[in-house]
Amino acid sequence: MGLFSSDLDTFCPICNNKLKTRSDRVKTKDETEICIDCSKISKIPEMMSVDELRHFWEVNNARYNLMRDTKRIKSIISLDNDNKLFYIHSEGRINSQKAFLTYAFDEIEEYEVEDTGESITKKKGGIKRAVAGGLLFGGAGAIVGAGTSKANTIQIKNIVVKINSHAGKRKVSLGNDPAVLDFLDKCIDSNEYLKAQQERELLSQAEPQEQLPSAADEIIKFKKLLDDGIITQEEFDLKKKQLLGL
Repeated sequence: MGLFSSDLDTFCPICNNKLKTRSDRVKTKDETEICIDCSKISKIPEMMSVDELRHFWEVNNARYNLMRDTKRIKSIISLDNDNKLFYIHSEGRINSQKAFLTYAFDEIEEYEVEDTGESITKKKGGIKRAVAGGLLFGGAGAIVGAGTSKANTIQIKNIVVKINSHAGKRKVSLGNDPAVLDFLDKCIDSNEYLKAQQERELLSQAEPQEQLPSAADEIIKFKKLLDDGIITQEEFDLKKKQLLGL
C-alpha cells in the first residue's frame, strides 16, 4: 500500500466531508486519513490520533460558539473580553468546521517583537530583553523606549505570538501594528497575576506548621511543676521573668 489508500471515495471521520483527492488528506498517528482543514487544529496532526484531533475540535468549536465579538484590533484579532477568548484573522476560517481557531487569553505564553536590528521578547515571568521604562507606541509600525535620557525608536518588522493552546503550542505572526502589543501585554500580565494568586491559595491550603508554645502556655506548665513540688518558687519566678522578657 502507498501512503494513502487507493479508494478516493472516502470521508473525513472528523467533519464527514468527502476526501476528493489525495492532496486534500493527511494521515494521522493511527493511520486514518482526515481532511487538511481538520488537520489544522494541530501543528503535528500526523503525531495525533483521530480521537485526539476530534476532541481538540470539540473544545475549539465550543469556544467559538461561546465567543461574542466585543472588540477588534484592526483586522488582526477579534476579542471576547467577557469570556476571555480571541481568534486571529490571518489564520483564516476553517471551512470544514465553519469556525476560526479560538484561543483563551491565558494561553498566550509570550511574544517577540522583531525589527531589522534586534528583538524584544516578553513572556510569562518578565521581559527577556526590555527597553528601560517600558514601551510606548510611536508612529505606525514603531514603538519607543521610555524612561531613558534618549528615546530609542524601534521600527517593528513583525510581532510573533507563542500560544500554548489546548491543542498544543503554536506560533502566529501578527504583523507590525503596535496596537496588538497592548492586548498581549495585558494578557501576559494578567496571567502572571492569576498564577501568583493561585500559588498564594495553594500555600494557604497547605497543612499549617506546628506552632511553638506561647509564653502563657509555658508559664502554666511551670506553675504546675511548682504546685507539684518539682521546682521551687525561686525557680518558677526566674523562669516566669525569662518567658515574659523581664
